[in-house]
Amino acid sequence: MENLIGRQLGPYLVLARLGGDGATATFKAGRHGVAGHVALKVLPRPYWADPAFAARFEQEARAIAGLKHPRILSVDDFGTAEGHHYLVTRFIPGGNLAGSLSGEPLALPHVTRIISQIAEALDYAHAHGVLHRDVKAANILLDEHGNYLLADFGISGLTSVQTQFVPGGAPAGAPYYASPEQCLGQTLDARSDVYSLGVLLYELTTGRLPYAGAPMDVVVDQVYDPVPSPRAANPALSEEIEGVILKALAKDPQNRYQTAGALAGALAALVPAGVAPSQQAARPAPAAPAHTAAHASTPAPAPAAVPKPAPPPLPPHPAAARDEPVRAAPPPPRVTAAPAPPSTPQRTARPLPARSTPVHSTPVRPGQASRAASKIPPEKALGITLVLMIAGMICLIVLCAAIGAAGRSIPLDVPTPALTGAAAVDGAANTPGQYTVGAGLASFTALGEEAGGIDLWPAGGTPRR
Repeated sequence: MENLIGRQLGPYLVLARLGGDGATATFKAGRHGVAGHVALKVLPRPYWADPAFAARFEQEARAIAGLKHPRILSVDDFGTAEGHHYLVTRFIPGGNLAGSLSGEPLALPHVTRIISQIAEALDYAHAHGVLHRDVKAANILLDEHGNYLLADFGISGLTSVQTQFVPGGAPAGAPYYASPEQCLGQTLDARSDVYSLGVLLYELTTGRLPYAGAPMDVVVDQVYDPVPSPRAANPALSEEIEGVILKALAKDPQNRYQTAGALAGALAALVPAGVAPSQQAARPAPAAPAHTAAHASTPAPAPAAVPKPAPPPLPPHPAAARDEPVRAAPPPPRVTAAPAPPSTPQRTARPLPARSTPVHSTPVRPGQASRAASKIPPEKALGITLVLMIAGMICLIVLCAAIGAAGRSIPLDVPTPALTGAAAVDGAANTPGQYTVGAGLASFTALGEEAGGIDLWPAGGTPRR
């Protein structure tokens, strides 16, 4: 596109260039004697020599000029001057949506608002038989009231498919937003614009386009490659929202949302419209006043009509007894009764069982007995120790006496032959073969020697003579 700044196109003086792509350029212009500015959308010079294009341009321009909708940047005038075909629209100083994107996902309520307003514009245009063919962030403008307007209706339809995707240049028809059937040059319907709106939804929720690269490579990707997962680019997205995006980007038009409004409605059903996530957390829950009133002793005051920076007055809350602040959106109640104070019977120490009570089967842990013994007074422990020592000594003396008595009365069974003479007289008091240890044994030995030798051992033993 040649430099038109300072040139006169019909009644309009070109003042500055606002933007453009490979097939069109947008300029800021003024009109002599008229306050304010307008925007000129100028088509390149090669089209002026084609009579068929001139007729088609006038037809499309009249159709676009007939679209009057709050979400559509309407065409106020059109014409041809110095070989250039141009369309005249209202000048929007707020810029376009593409200039406000920073490569990061937008808040879902904000995304829902954008998609809903653009879907309204598309459904209105489709109902009037007009396709946009080039829905993209650069063609969405923000007006002074904070509303989004869809611009450049039908401009890409005025250029051929070959000029939309100019190799090595910026694509006029934006293959990054084009539907597969548009990339293949097939007949288009409203579902092609729905696909482009789905690409815009992907971009707003992930911060990136689904396909990137050279324009012709993107054309191939749009037709054959599956859509990359939106949750892979933005894990914060839910599976339901990802499903809405993927359905809008279905390769087969039959599998997409059939209207732009259906896409916007499916998204709005999953996202609370008009409230950012941070505001949702700060906004009082609708059920909170009823819950607090059920547990309060006084009725809840009427809510203030206009929220103030300070927290609005709330009815008495159980947390007030503990000097805790009452939050605007309290969590669900855990229990209805207040927590038990430390002096409740459940926390008092239970009396120890009597010593006669059988001990339960739980084994005593190491060190438990020593800790129990350490509670005995020292003087009592000394007395117990002395008693135990005396009892032990008495037991030892009795044991020694018993052993000595048993040793003196041990019988000795020794079979012996009958004694004669003095031996018989001395041993008459004894049962034959049995003698007591000690004196009796000495007498027995002496008598044996006097008898000239007697067997002192039973049969089978070793004789002693």
